[in-house]
Amino acid sequence: MRFSKKSSLDRHSLIHSGVKPYNCKTCNKSFTQKIQLSNHEKTHNGIRPYLCANCGKSFSRIDVLNVHCRIHDKVKQKI
Repeated sequence: MRFSKKSSLDRHSLIHSGVKPYNCKTCNKSFTQKIQLSNHEKTHNGIRPYLCANCGKSFSRIDVLNVHCRIHDKVKQKI
C-alpha cells in the first residue's frame, strides 16, 4: 500500500502492531482507529435513525442498514 501522508501510514500501521489506543467508555472495547470507536459508540446510545424501507427495522449506522437491505434484495430475486 502507498500513503500520501506519513500520518496515514502511521495510523494504518496500528492495525499491524496490535496497539488499540481508543477505548469505549461504556464497555471498554478497544479500537485501532478513532472512527471505529465512534461507530461502535453508536451501538450504546440507543439512537437508530436509519430505517429499512422494506420492513421498518432501524439501525444506528447506515452501513449496517445497507448490509441488512441485501437480505430483502435476495428475497426479491428468488421470487
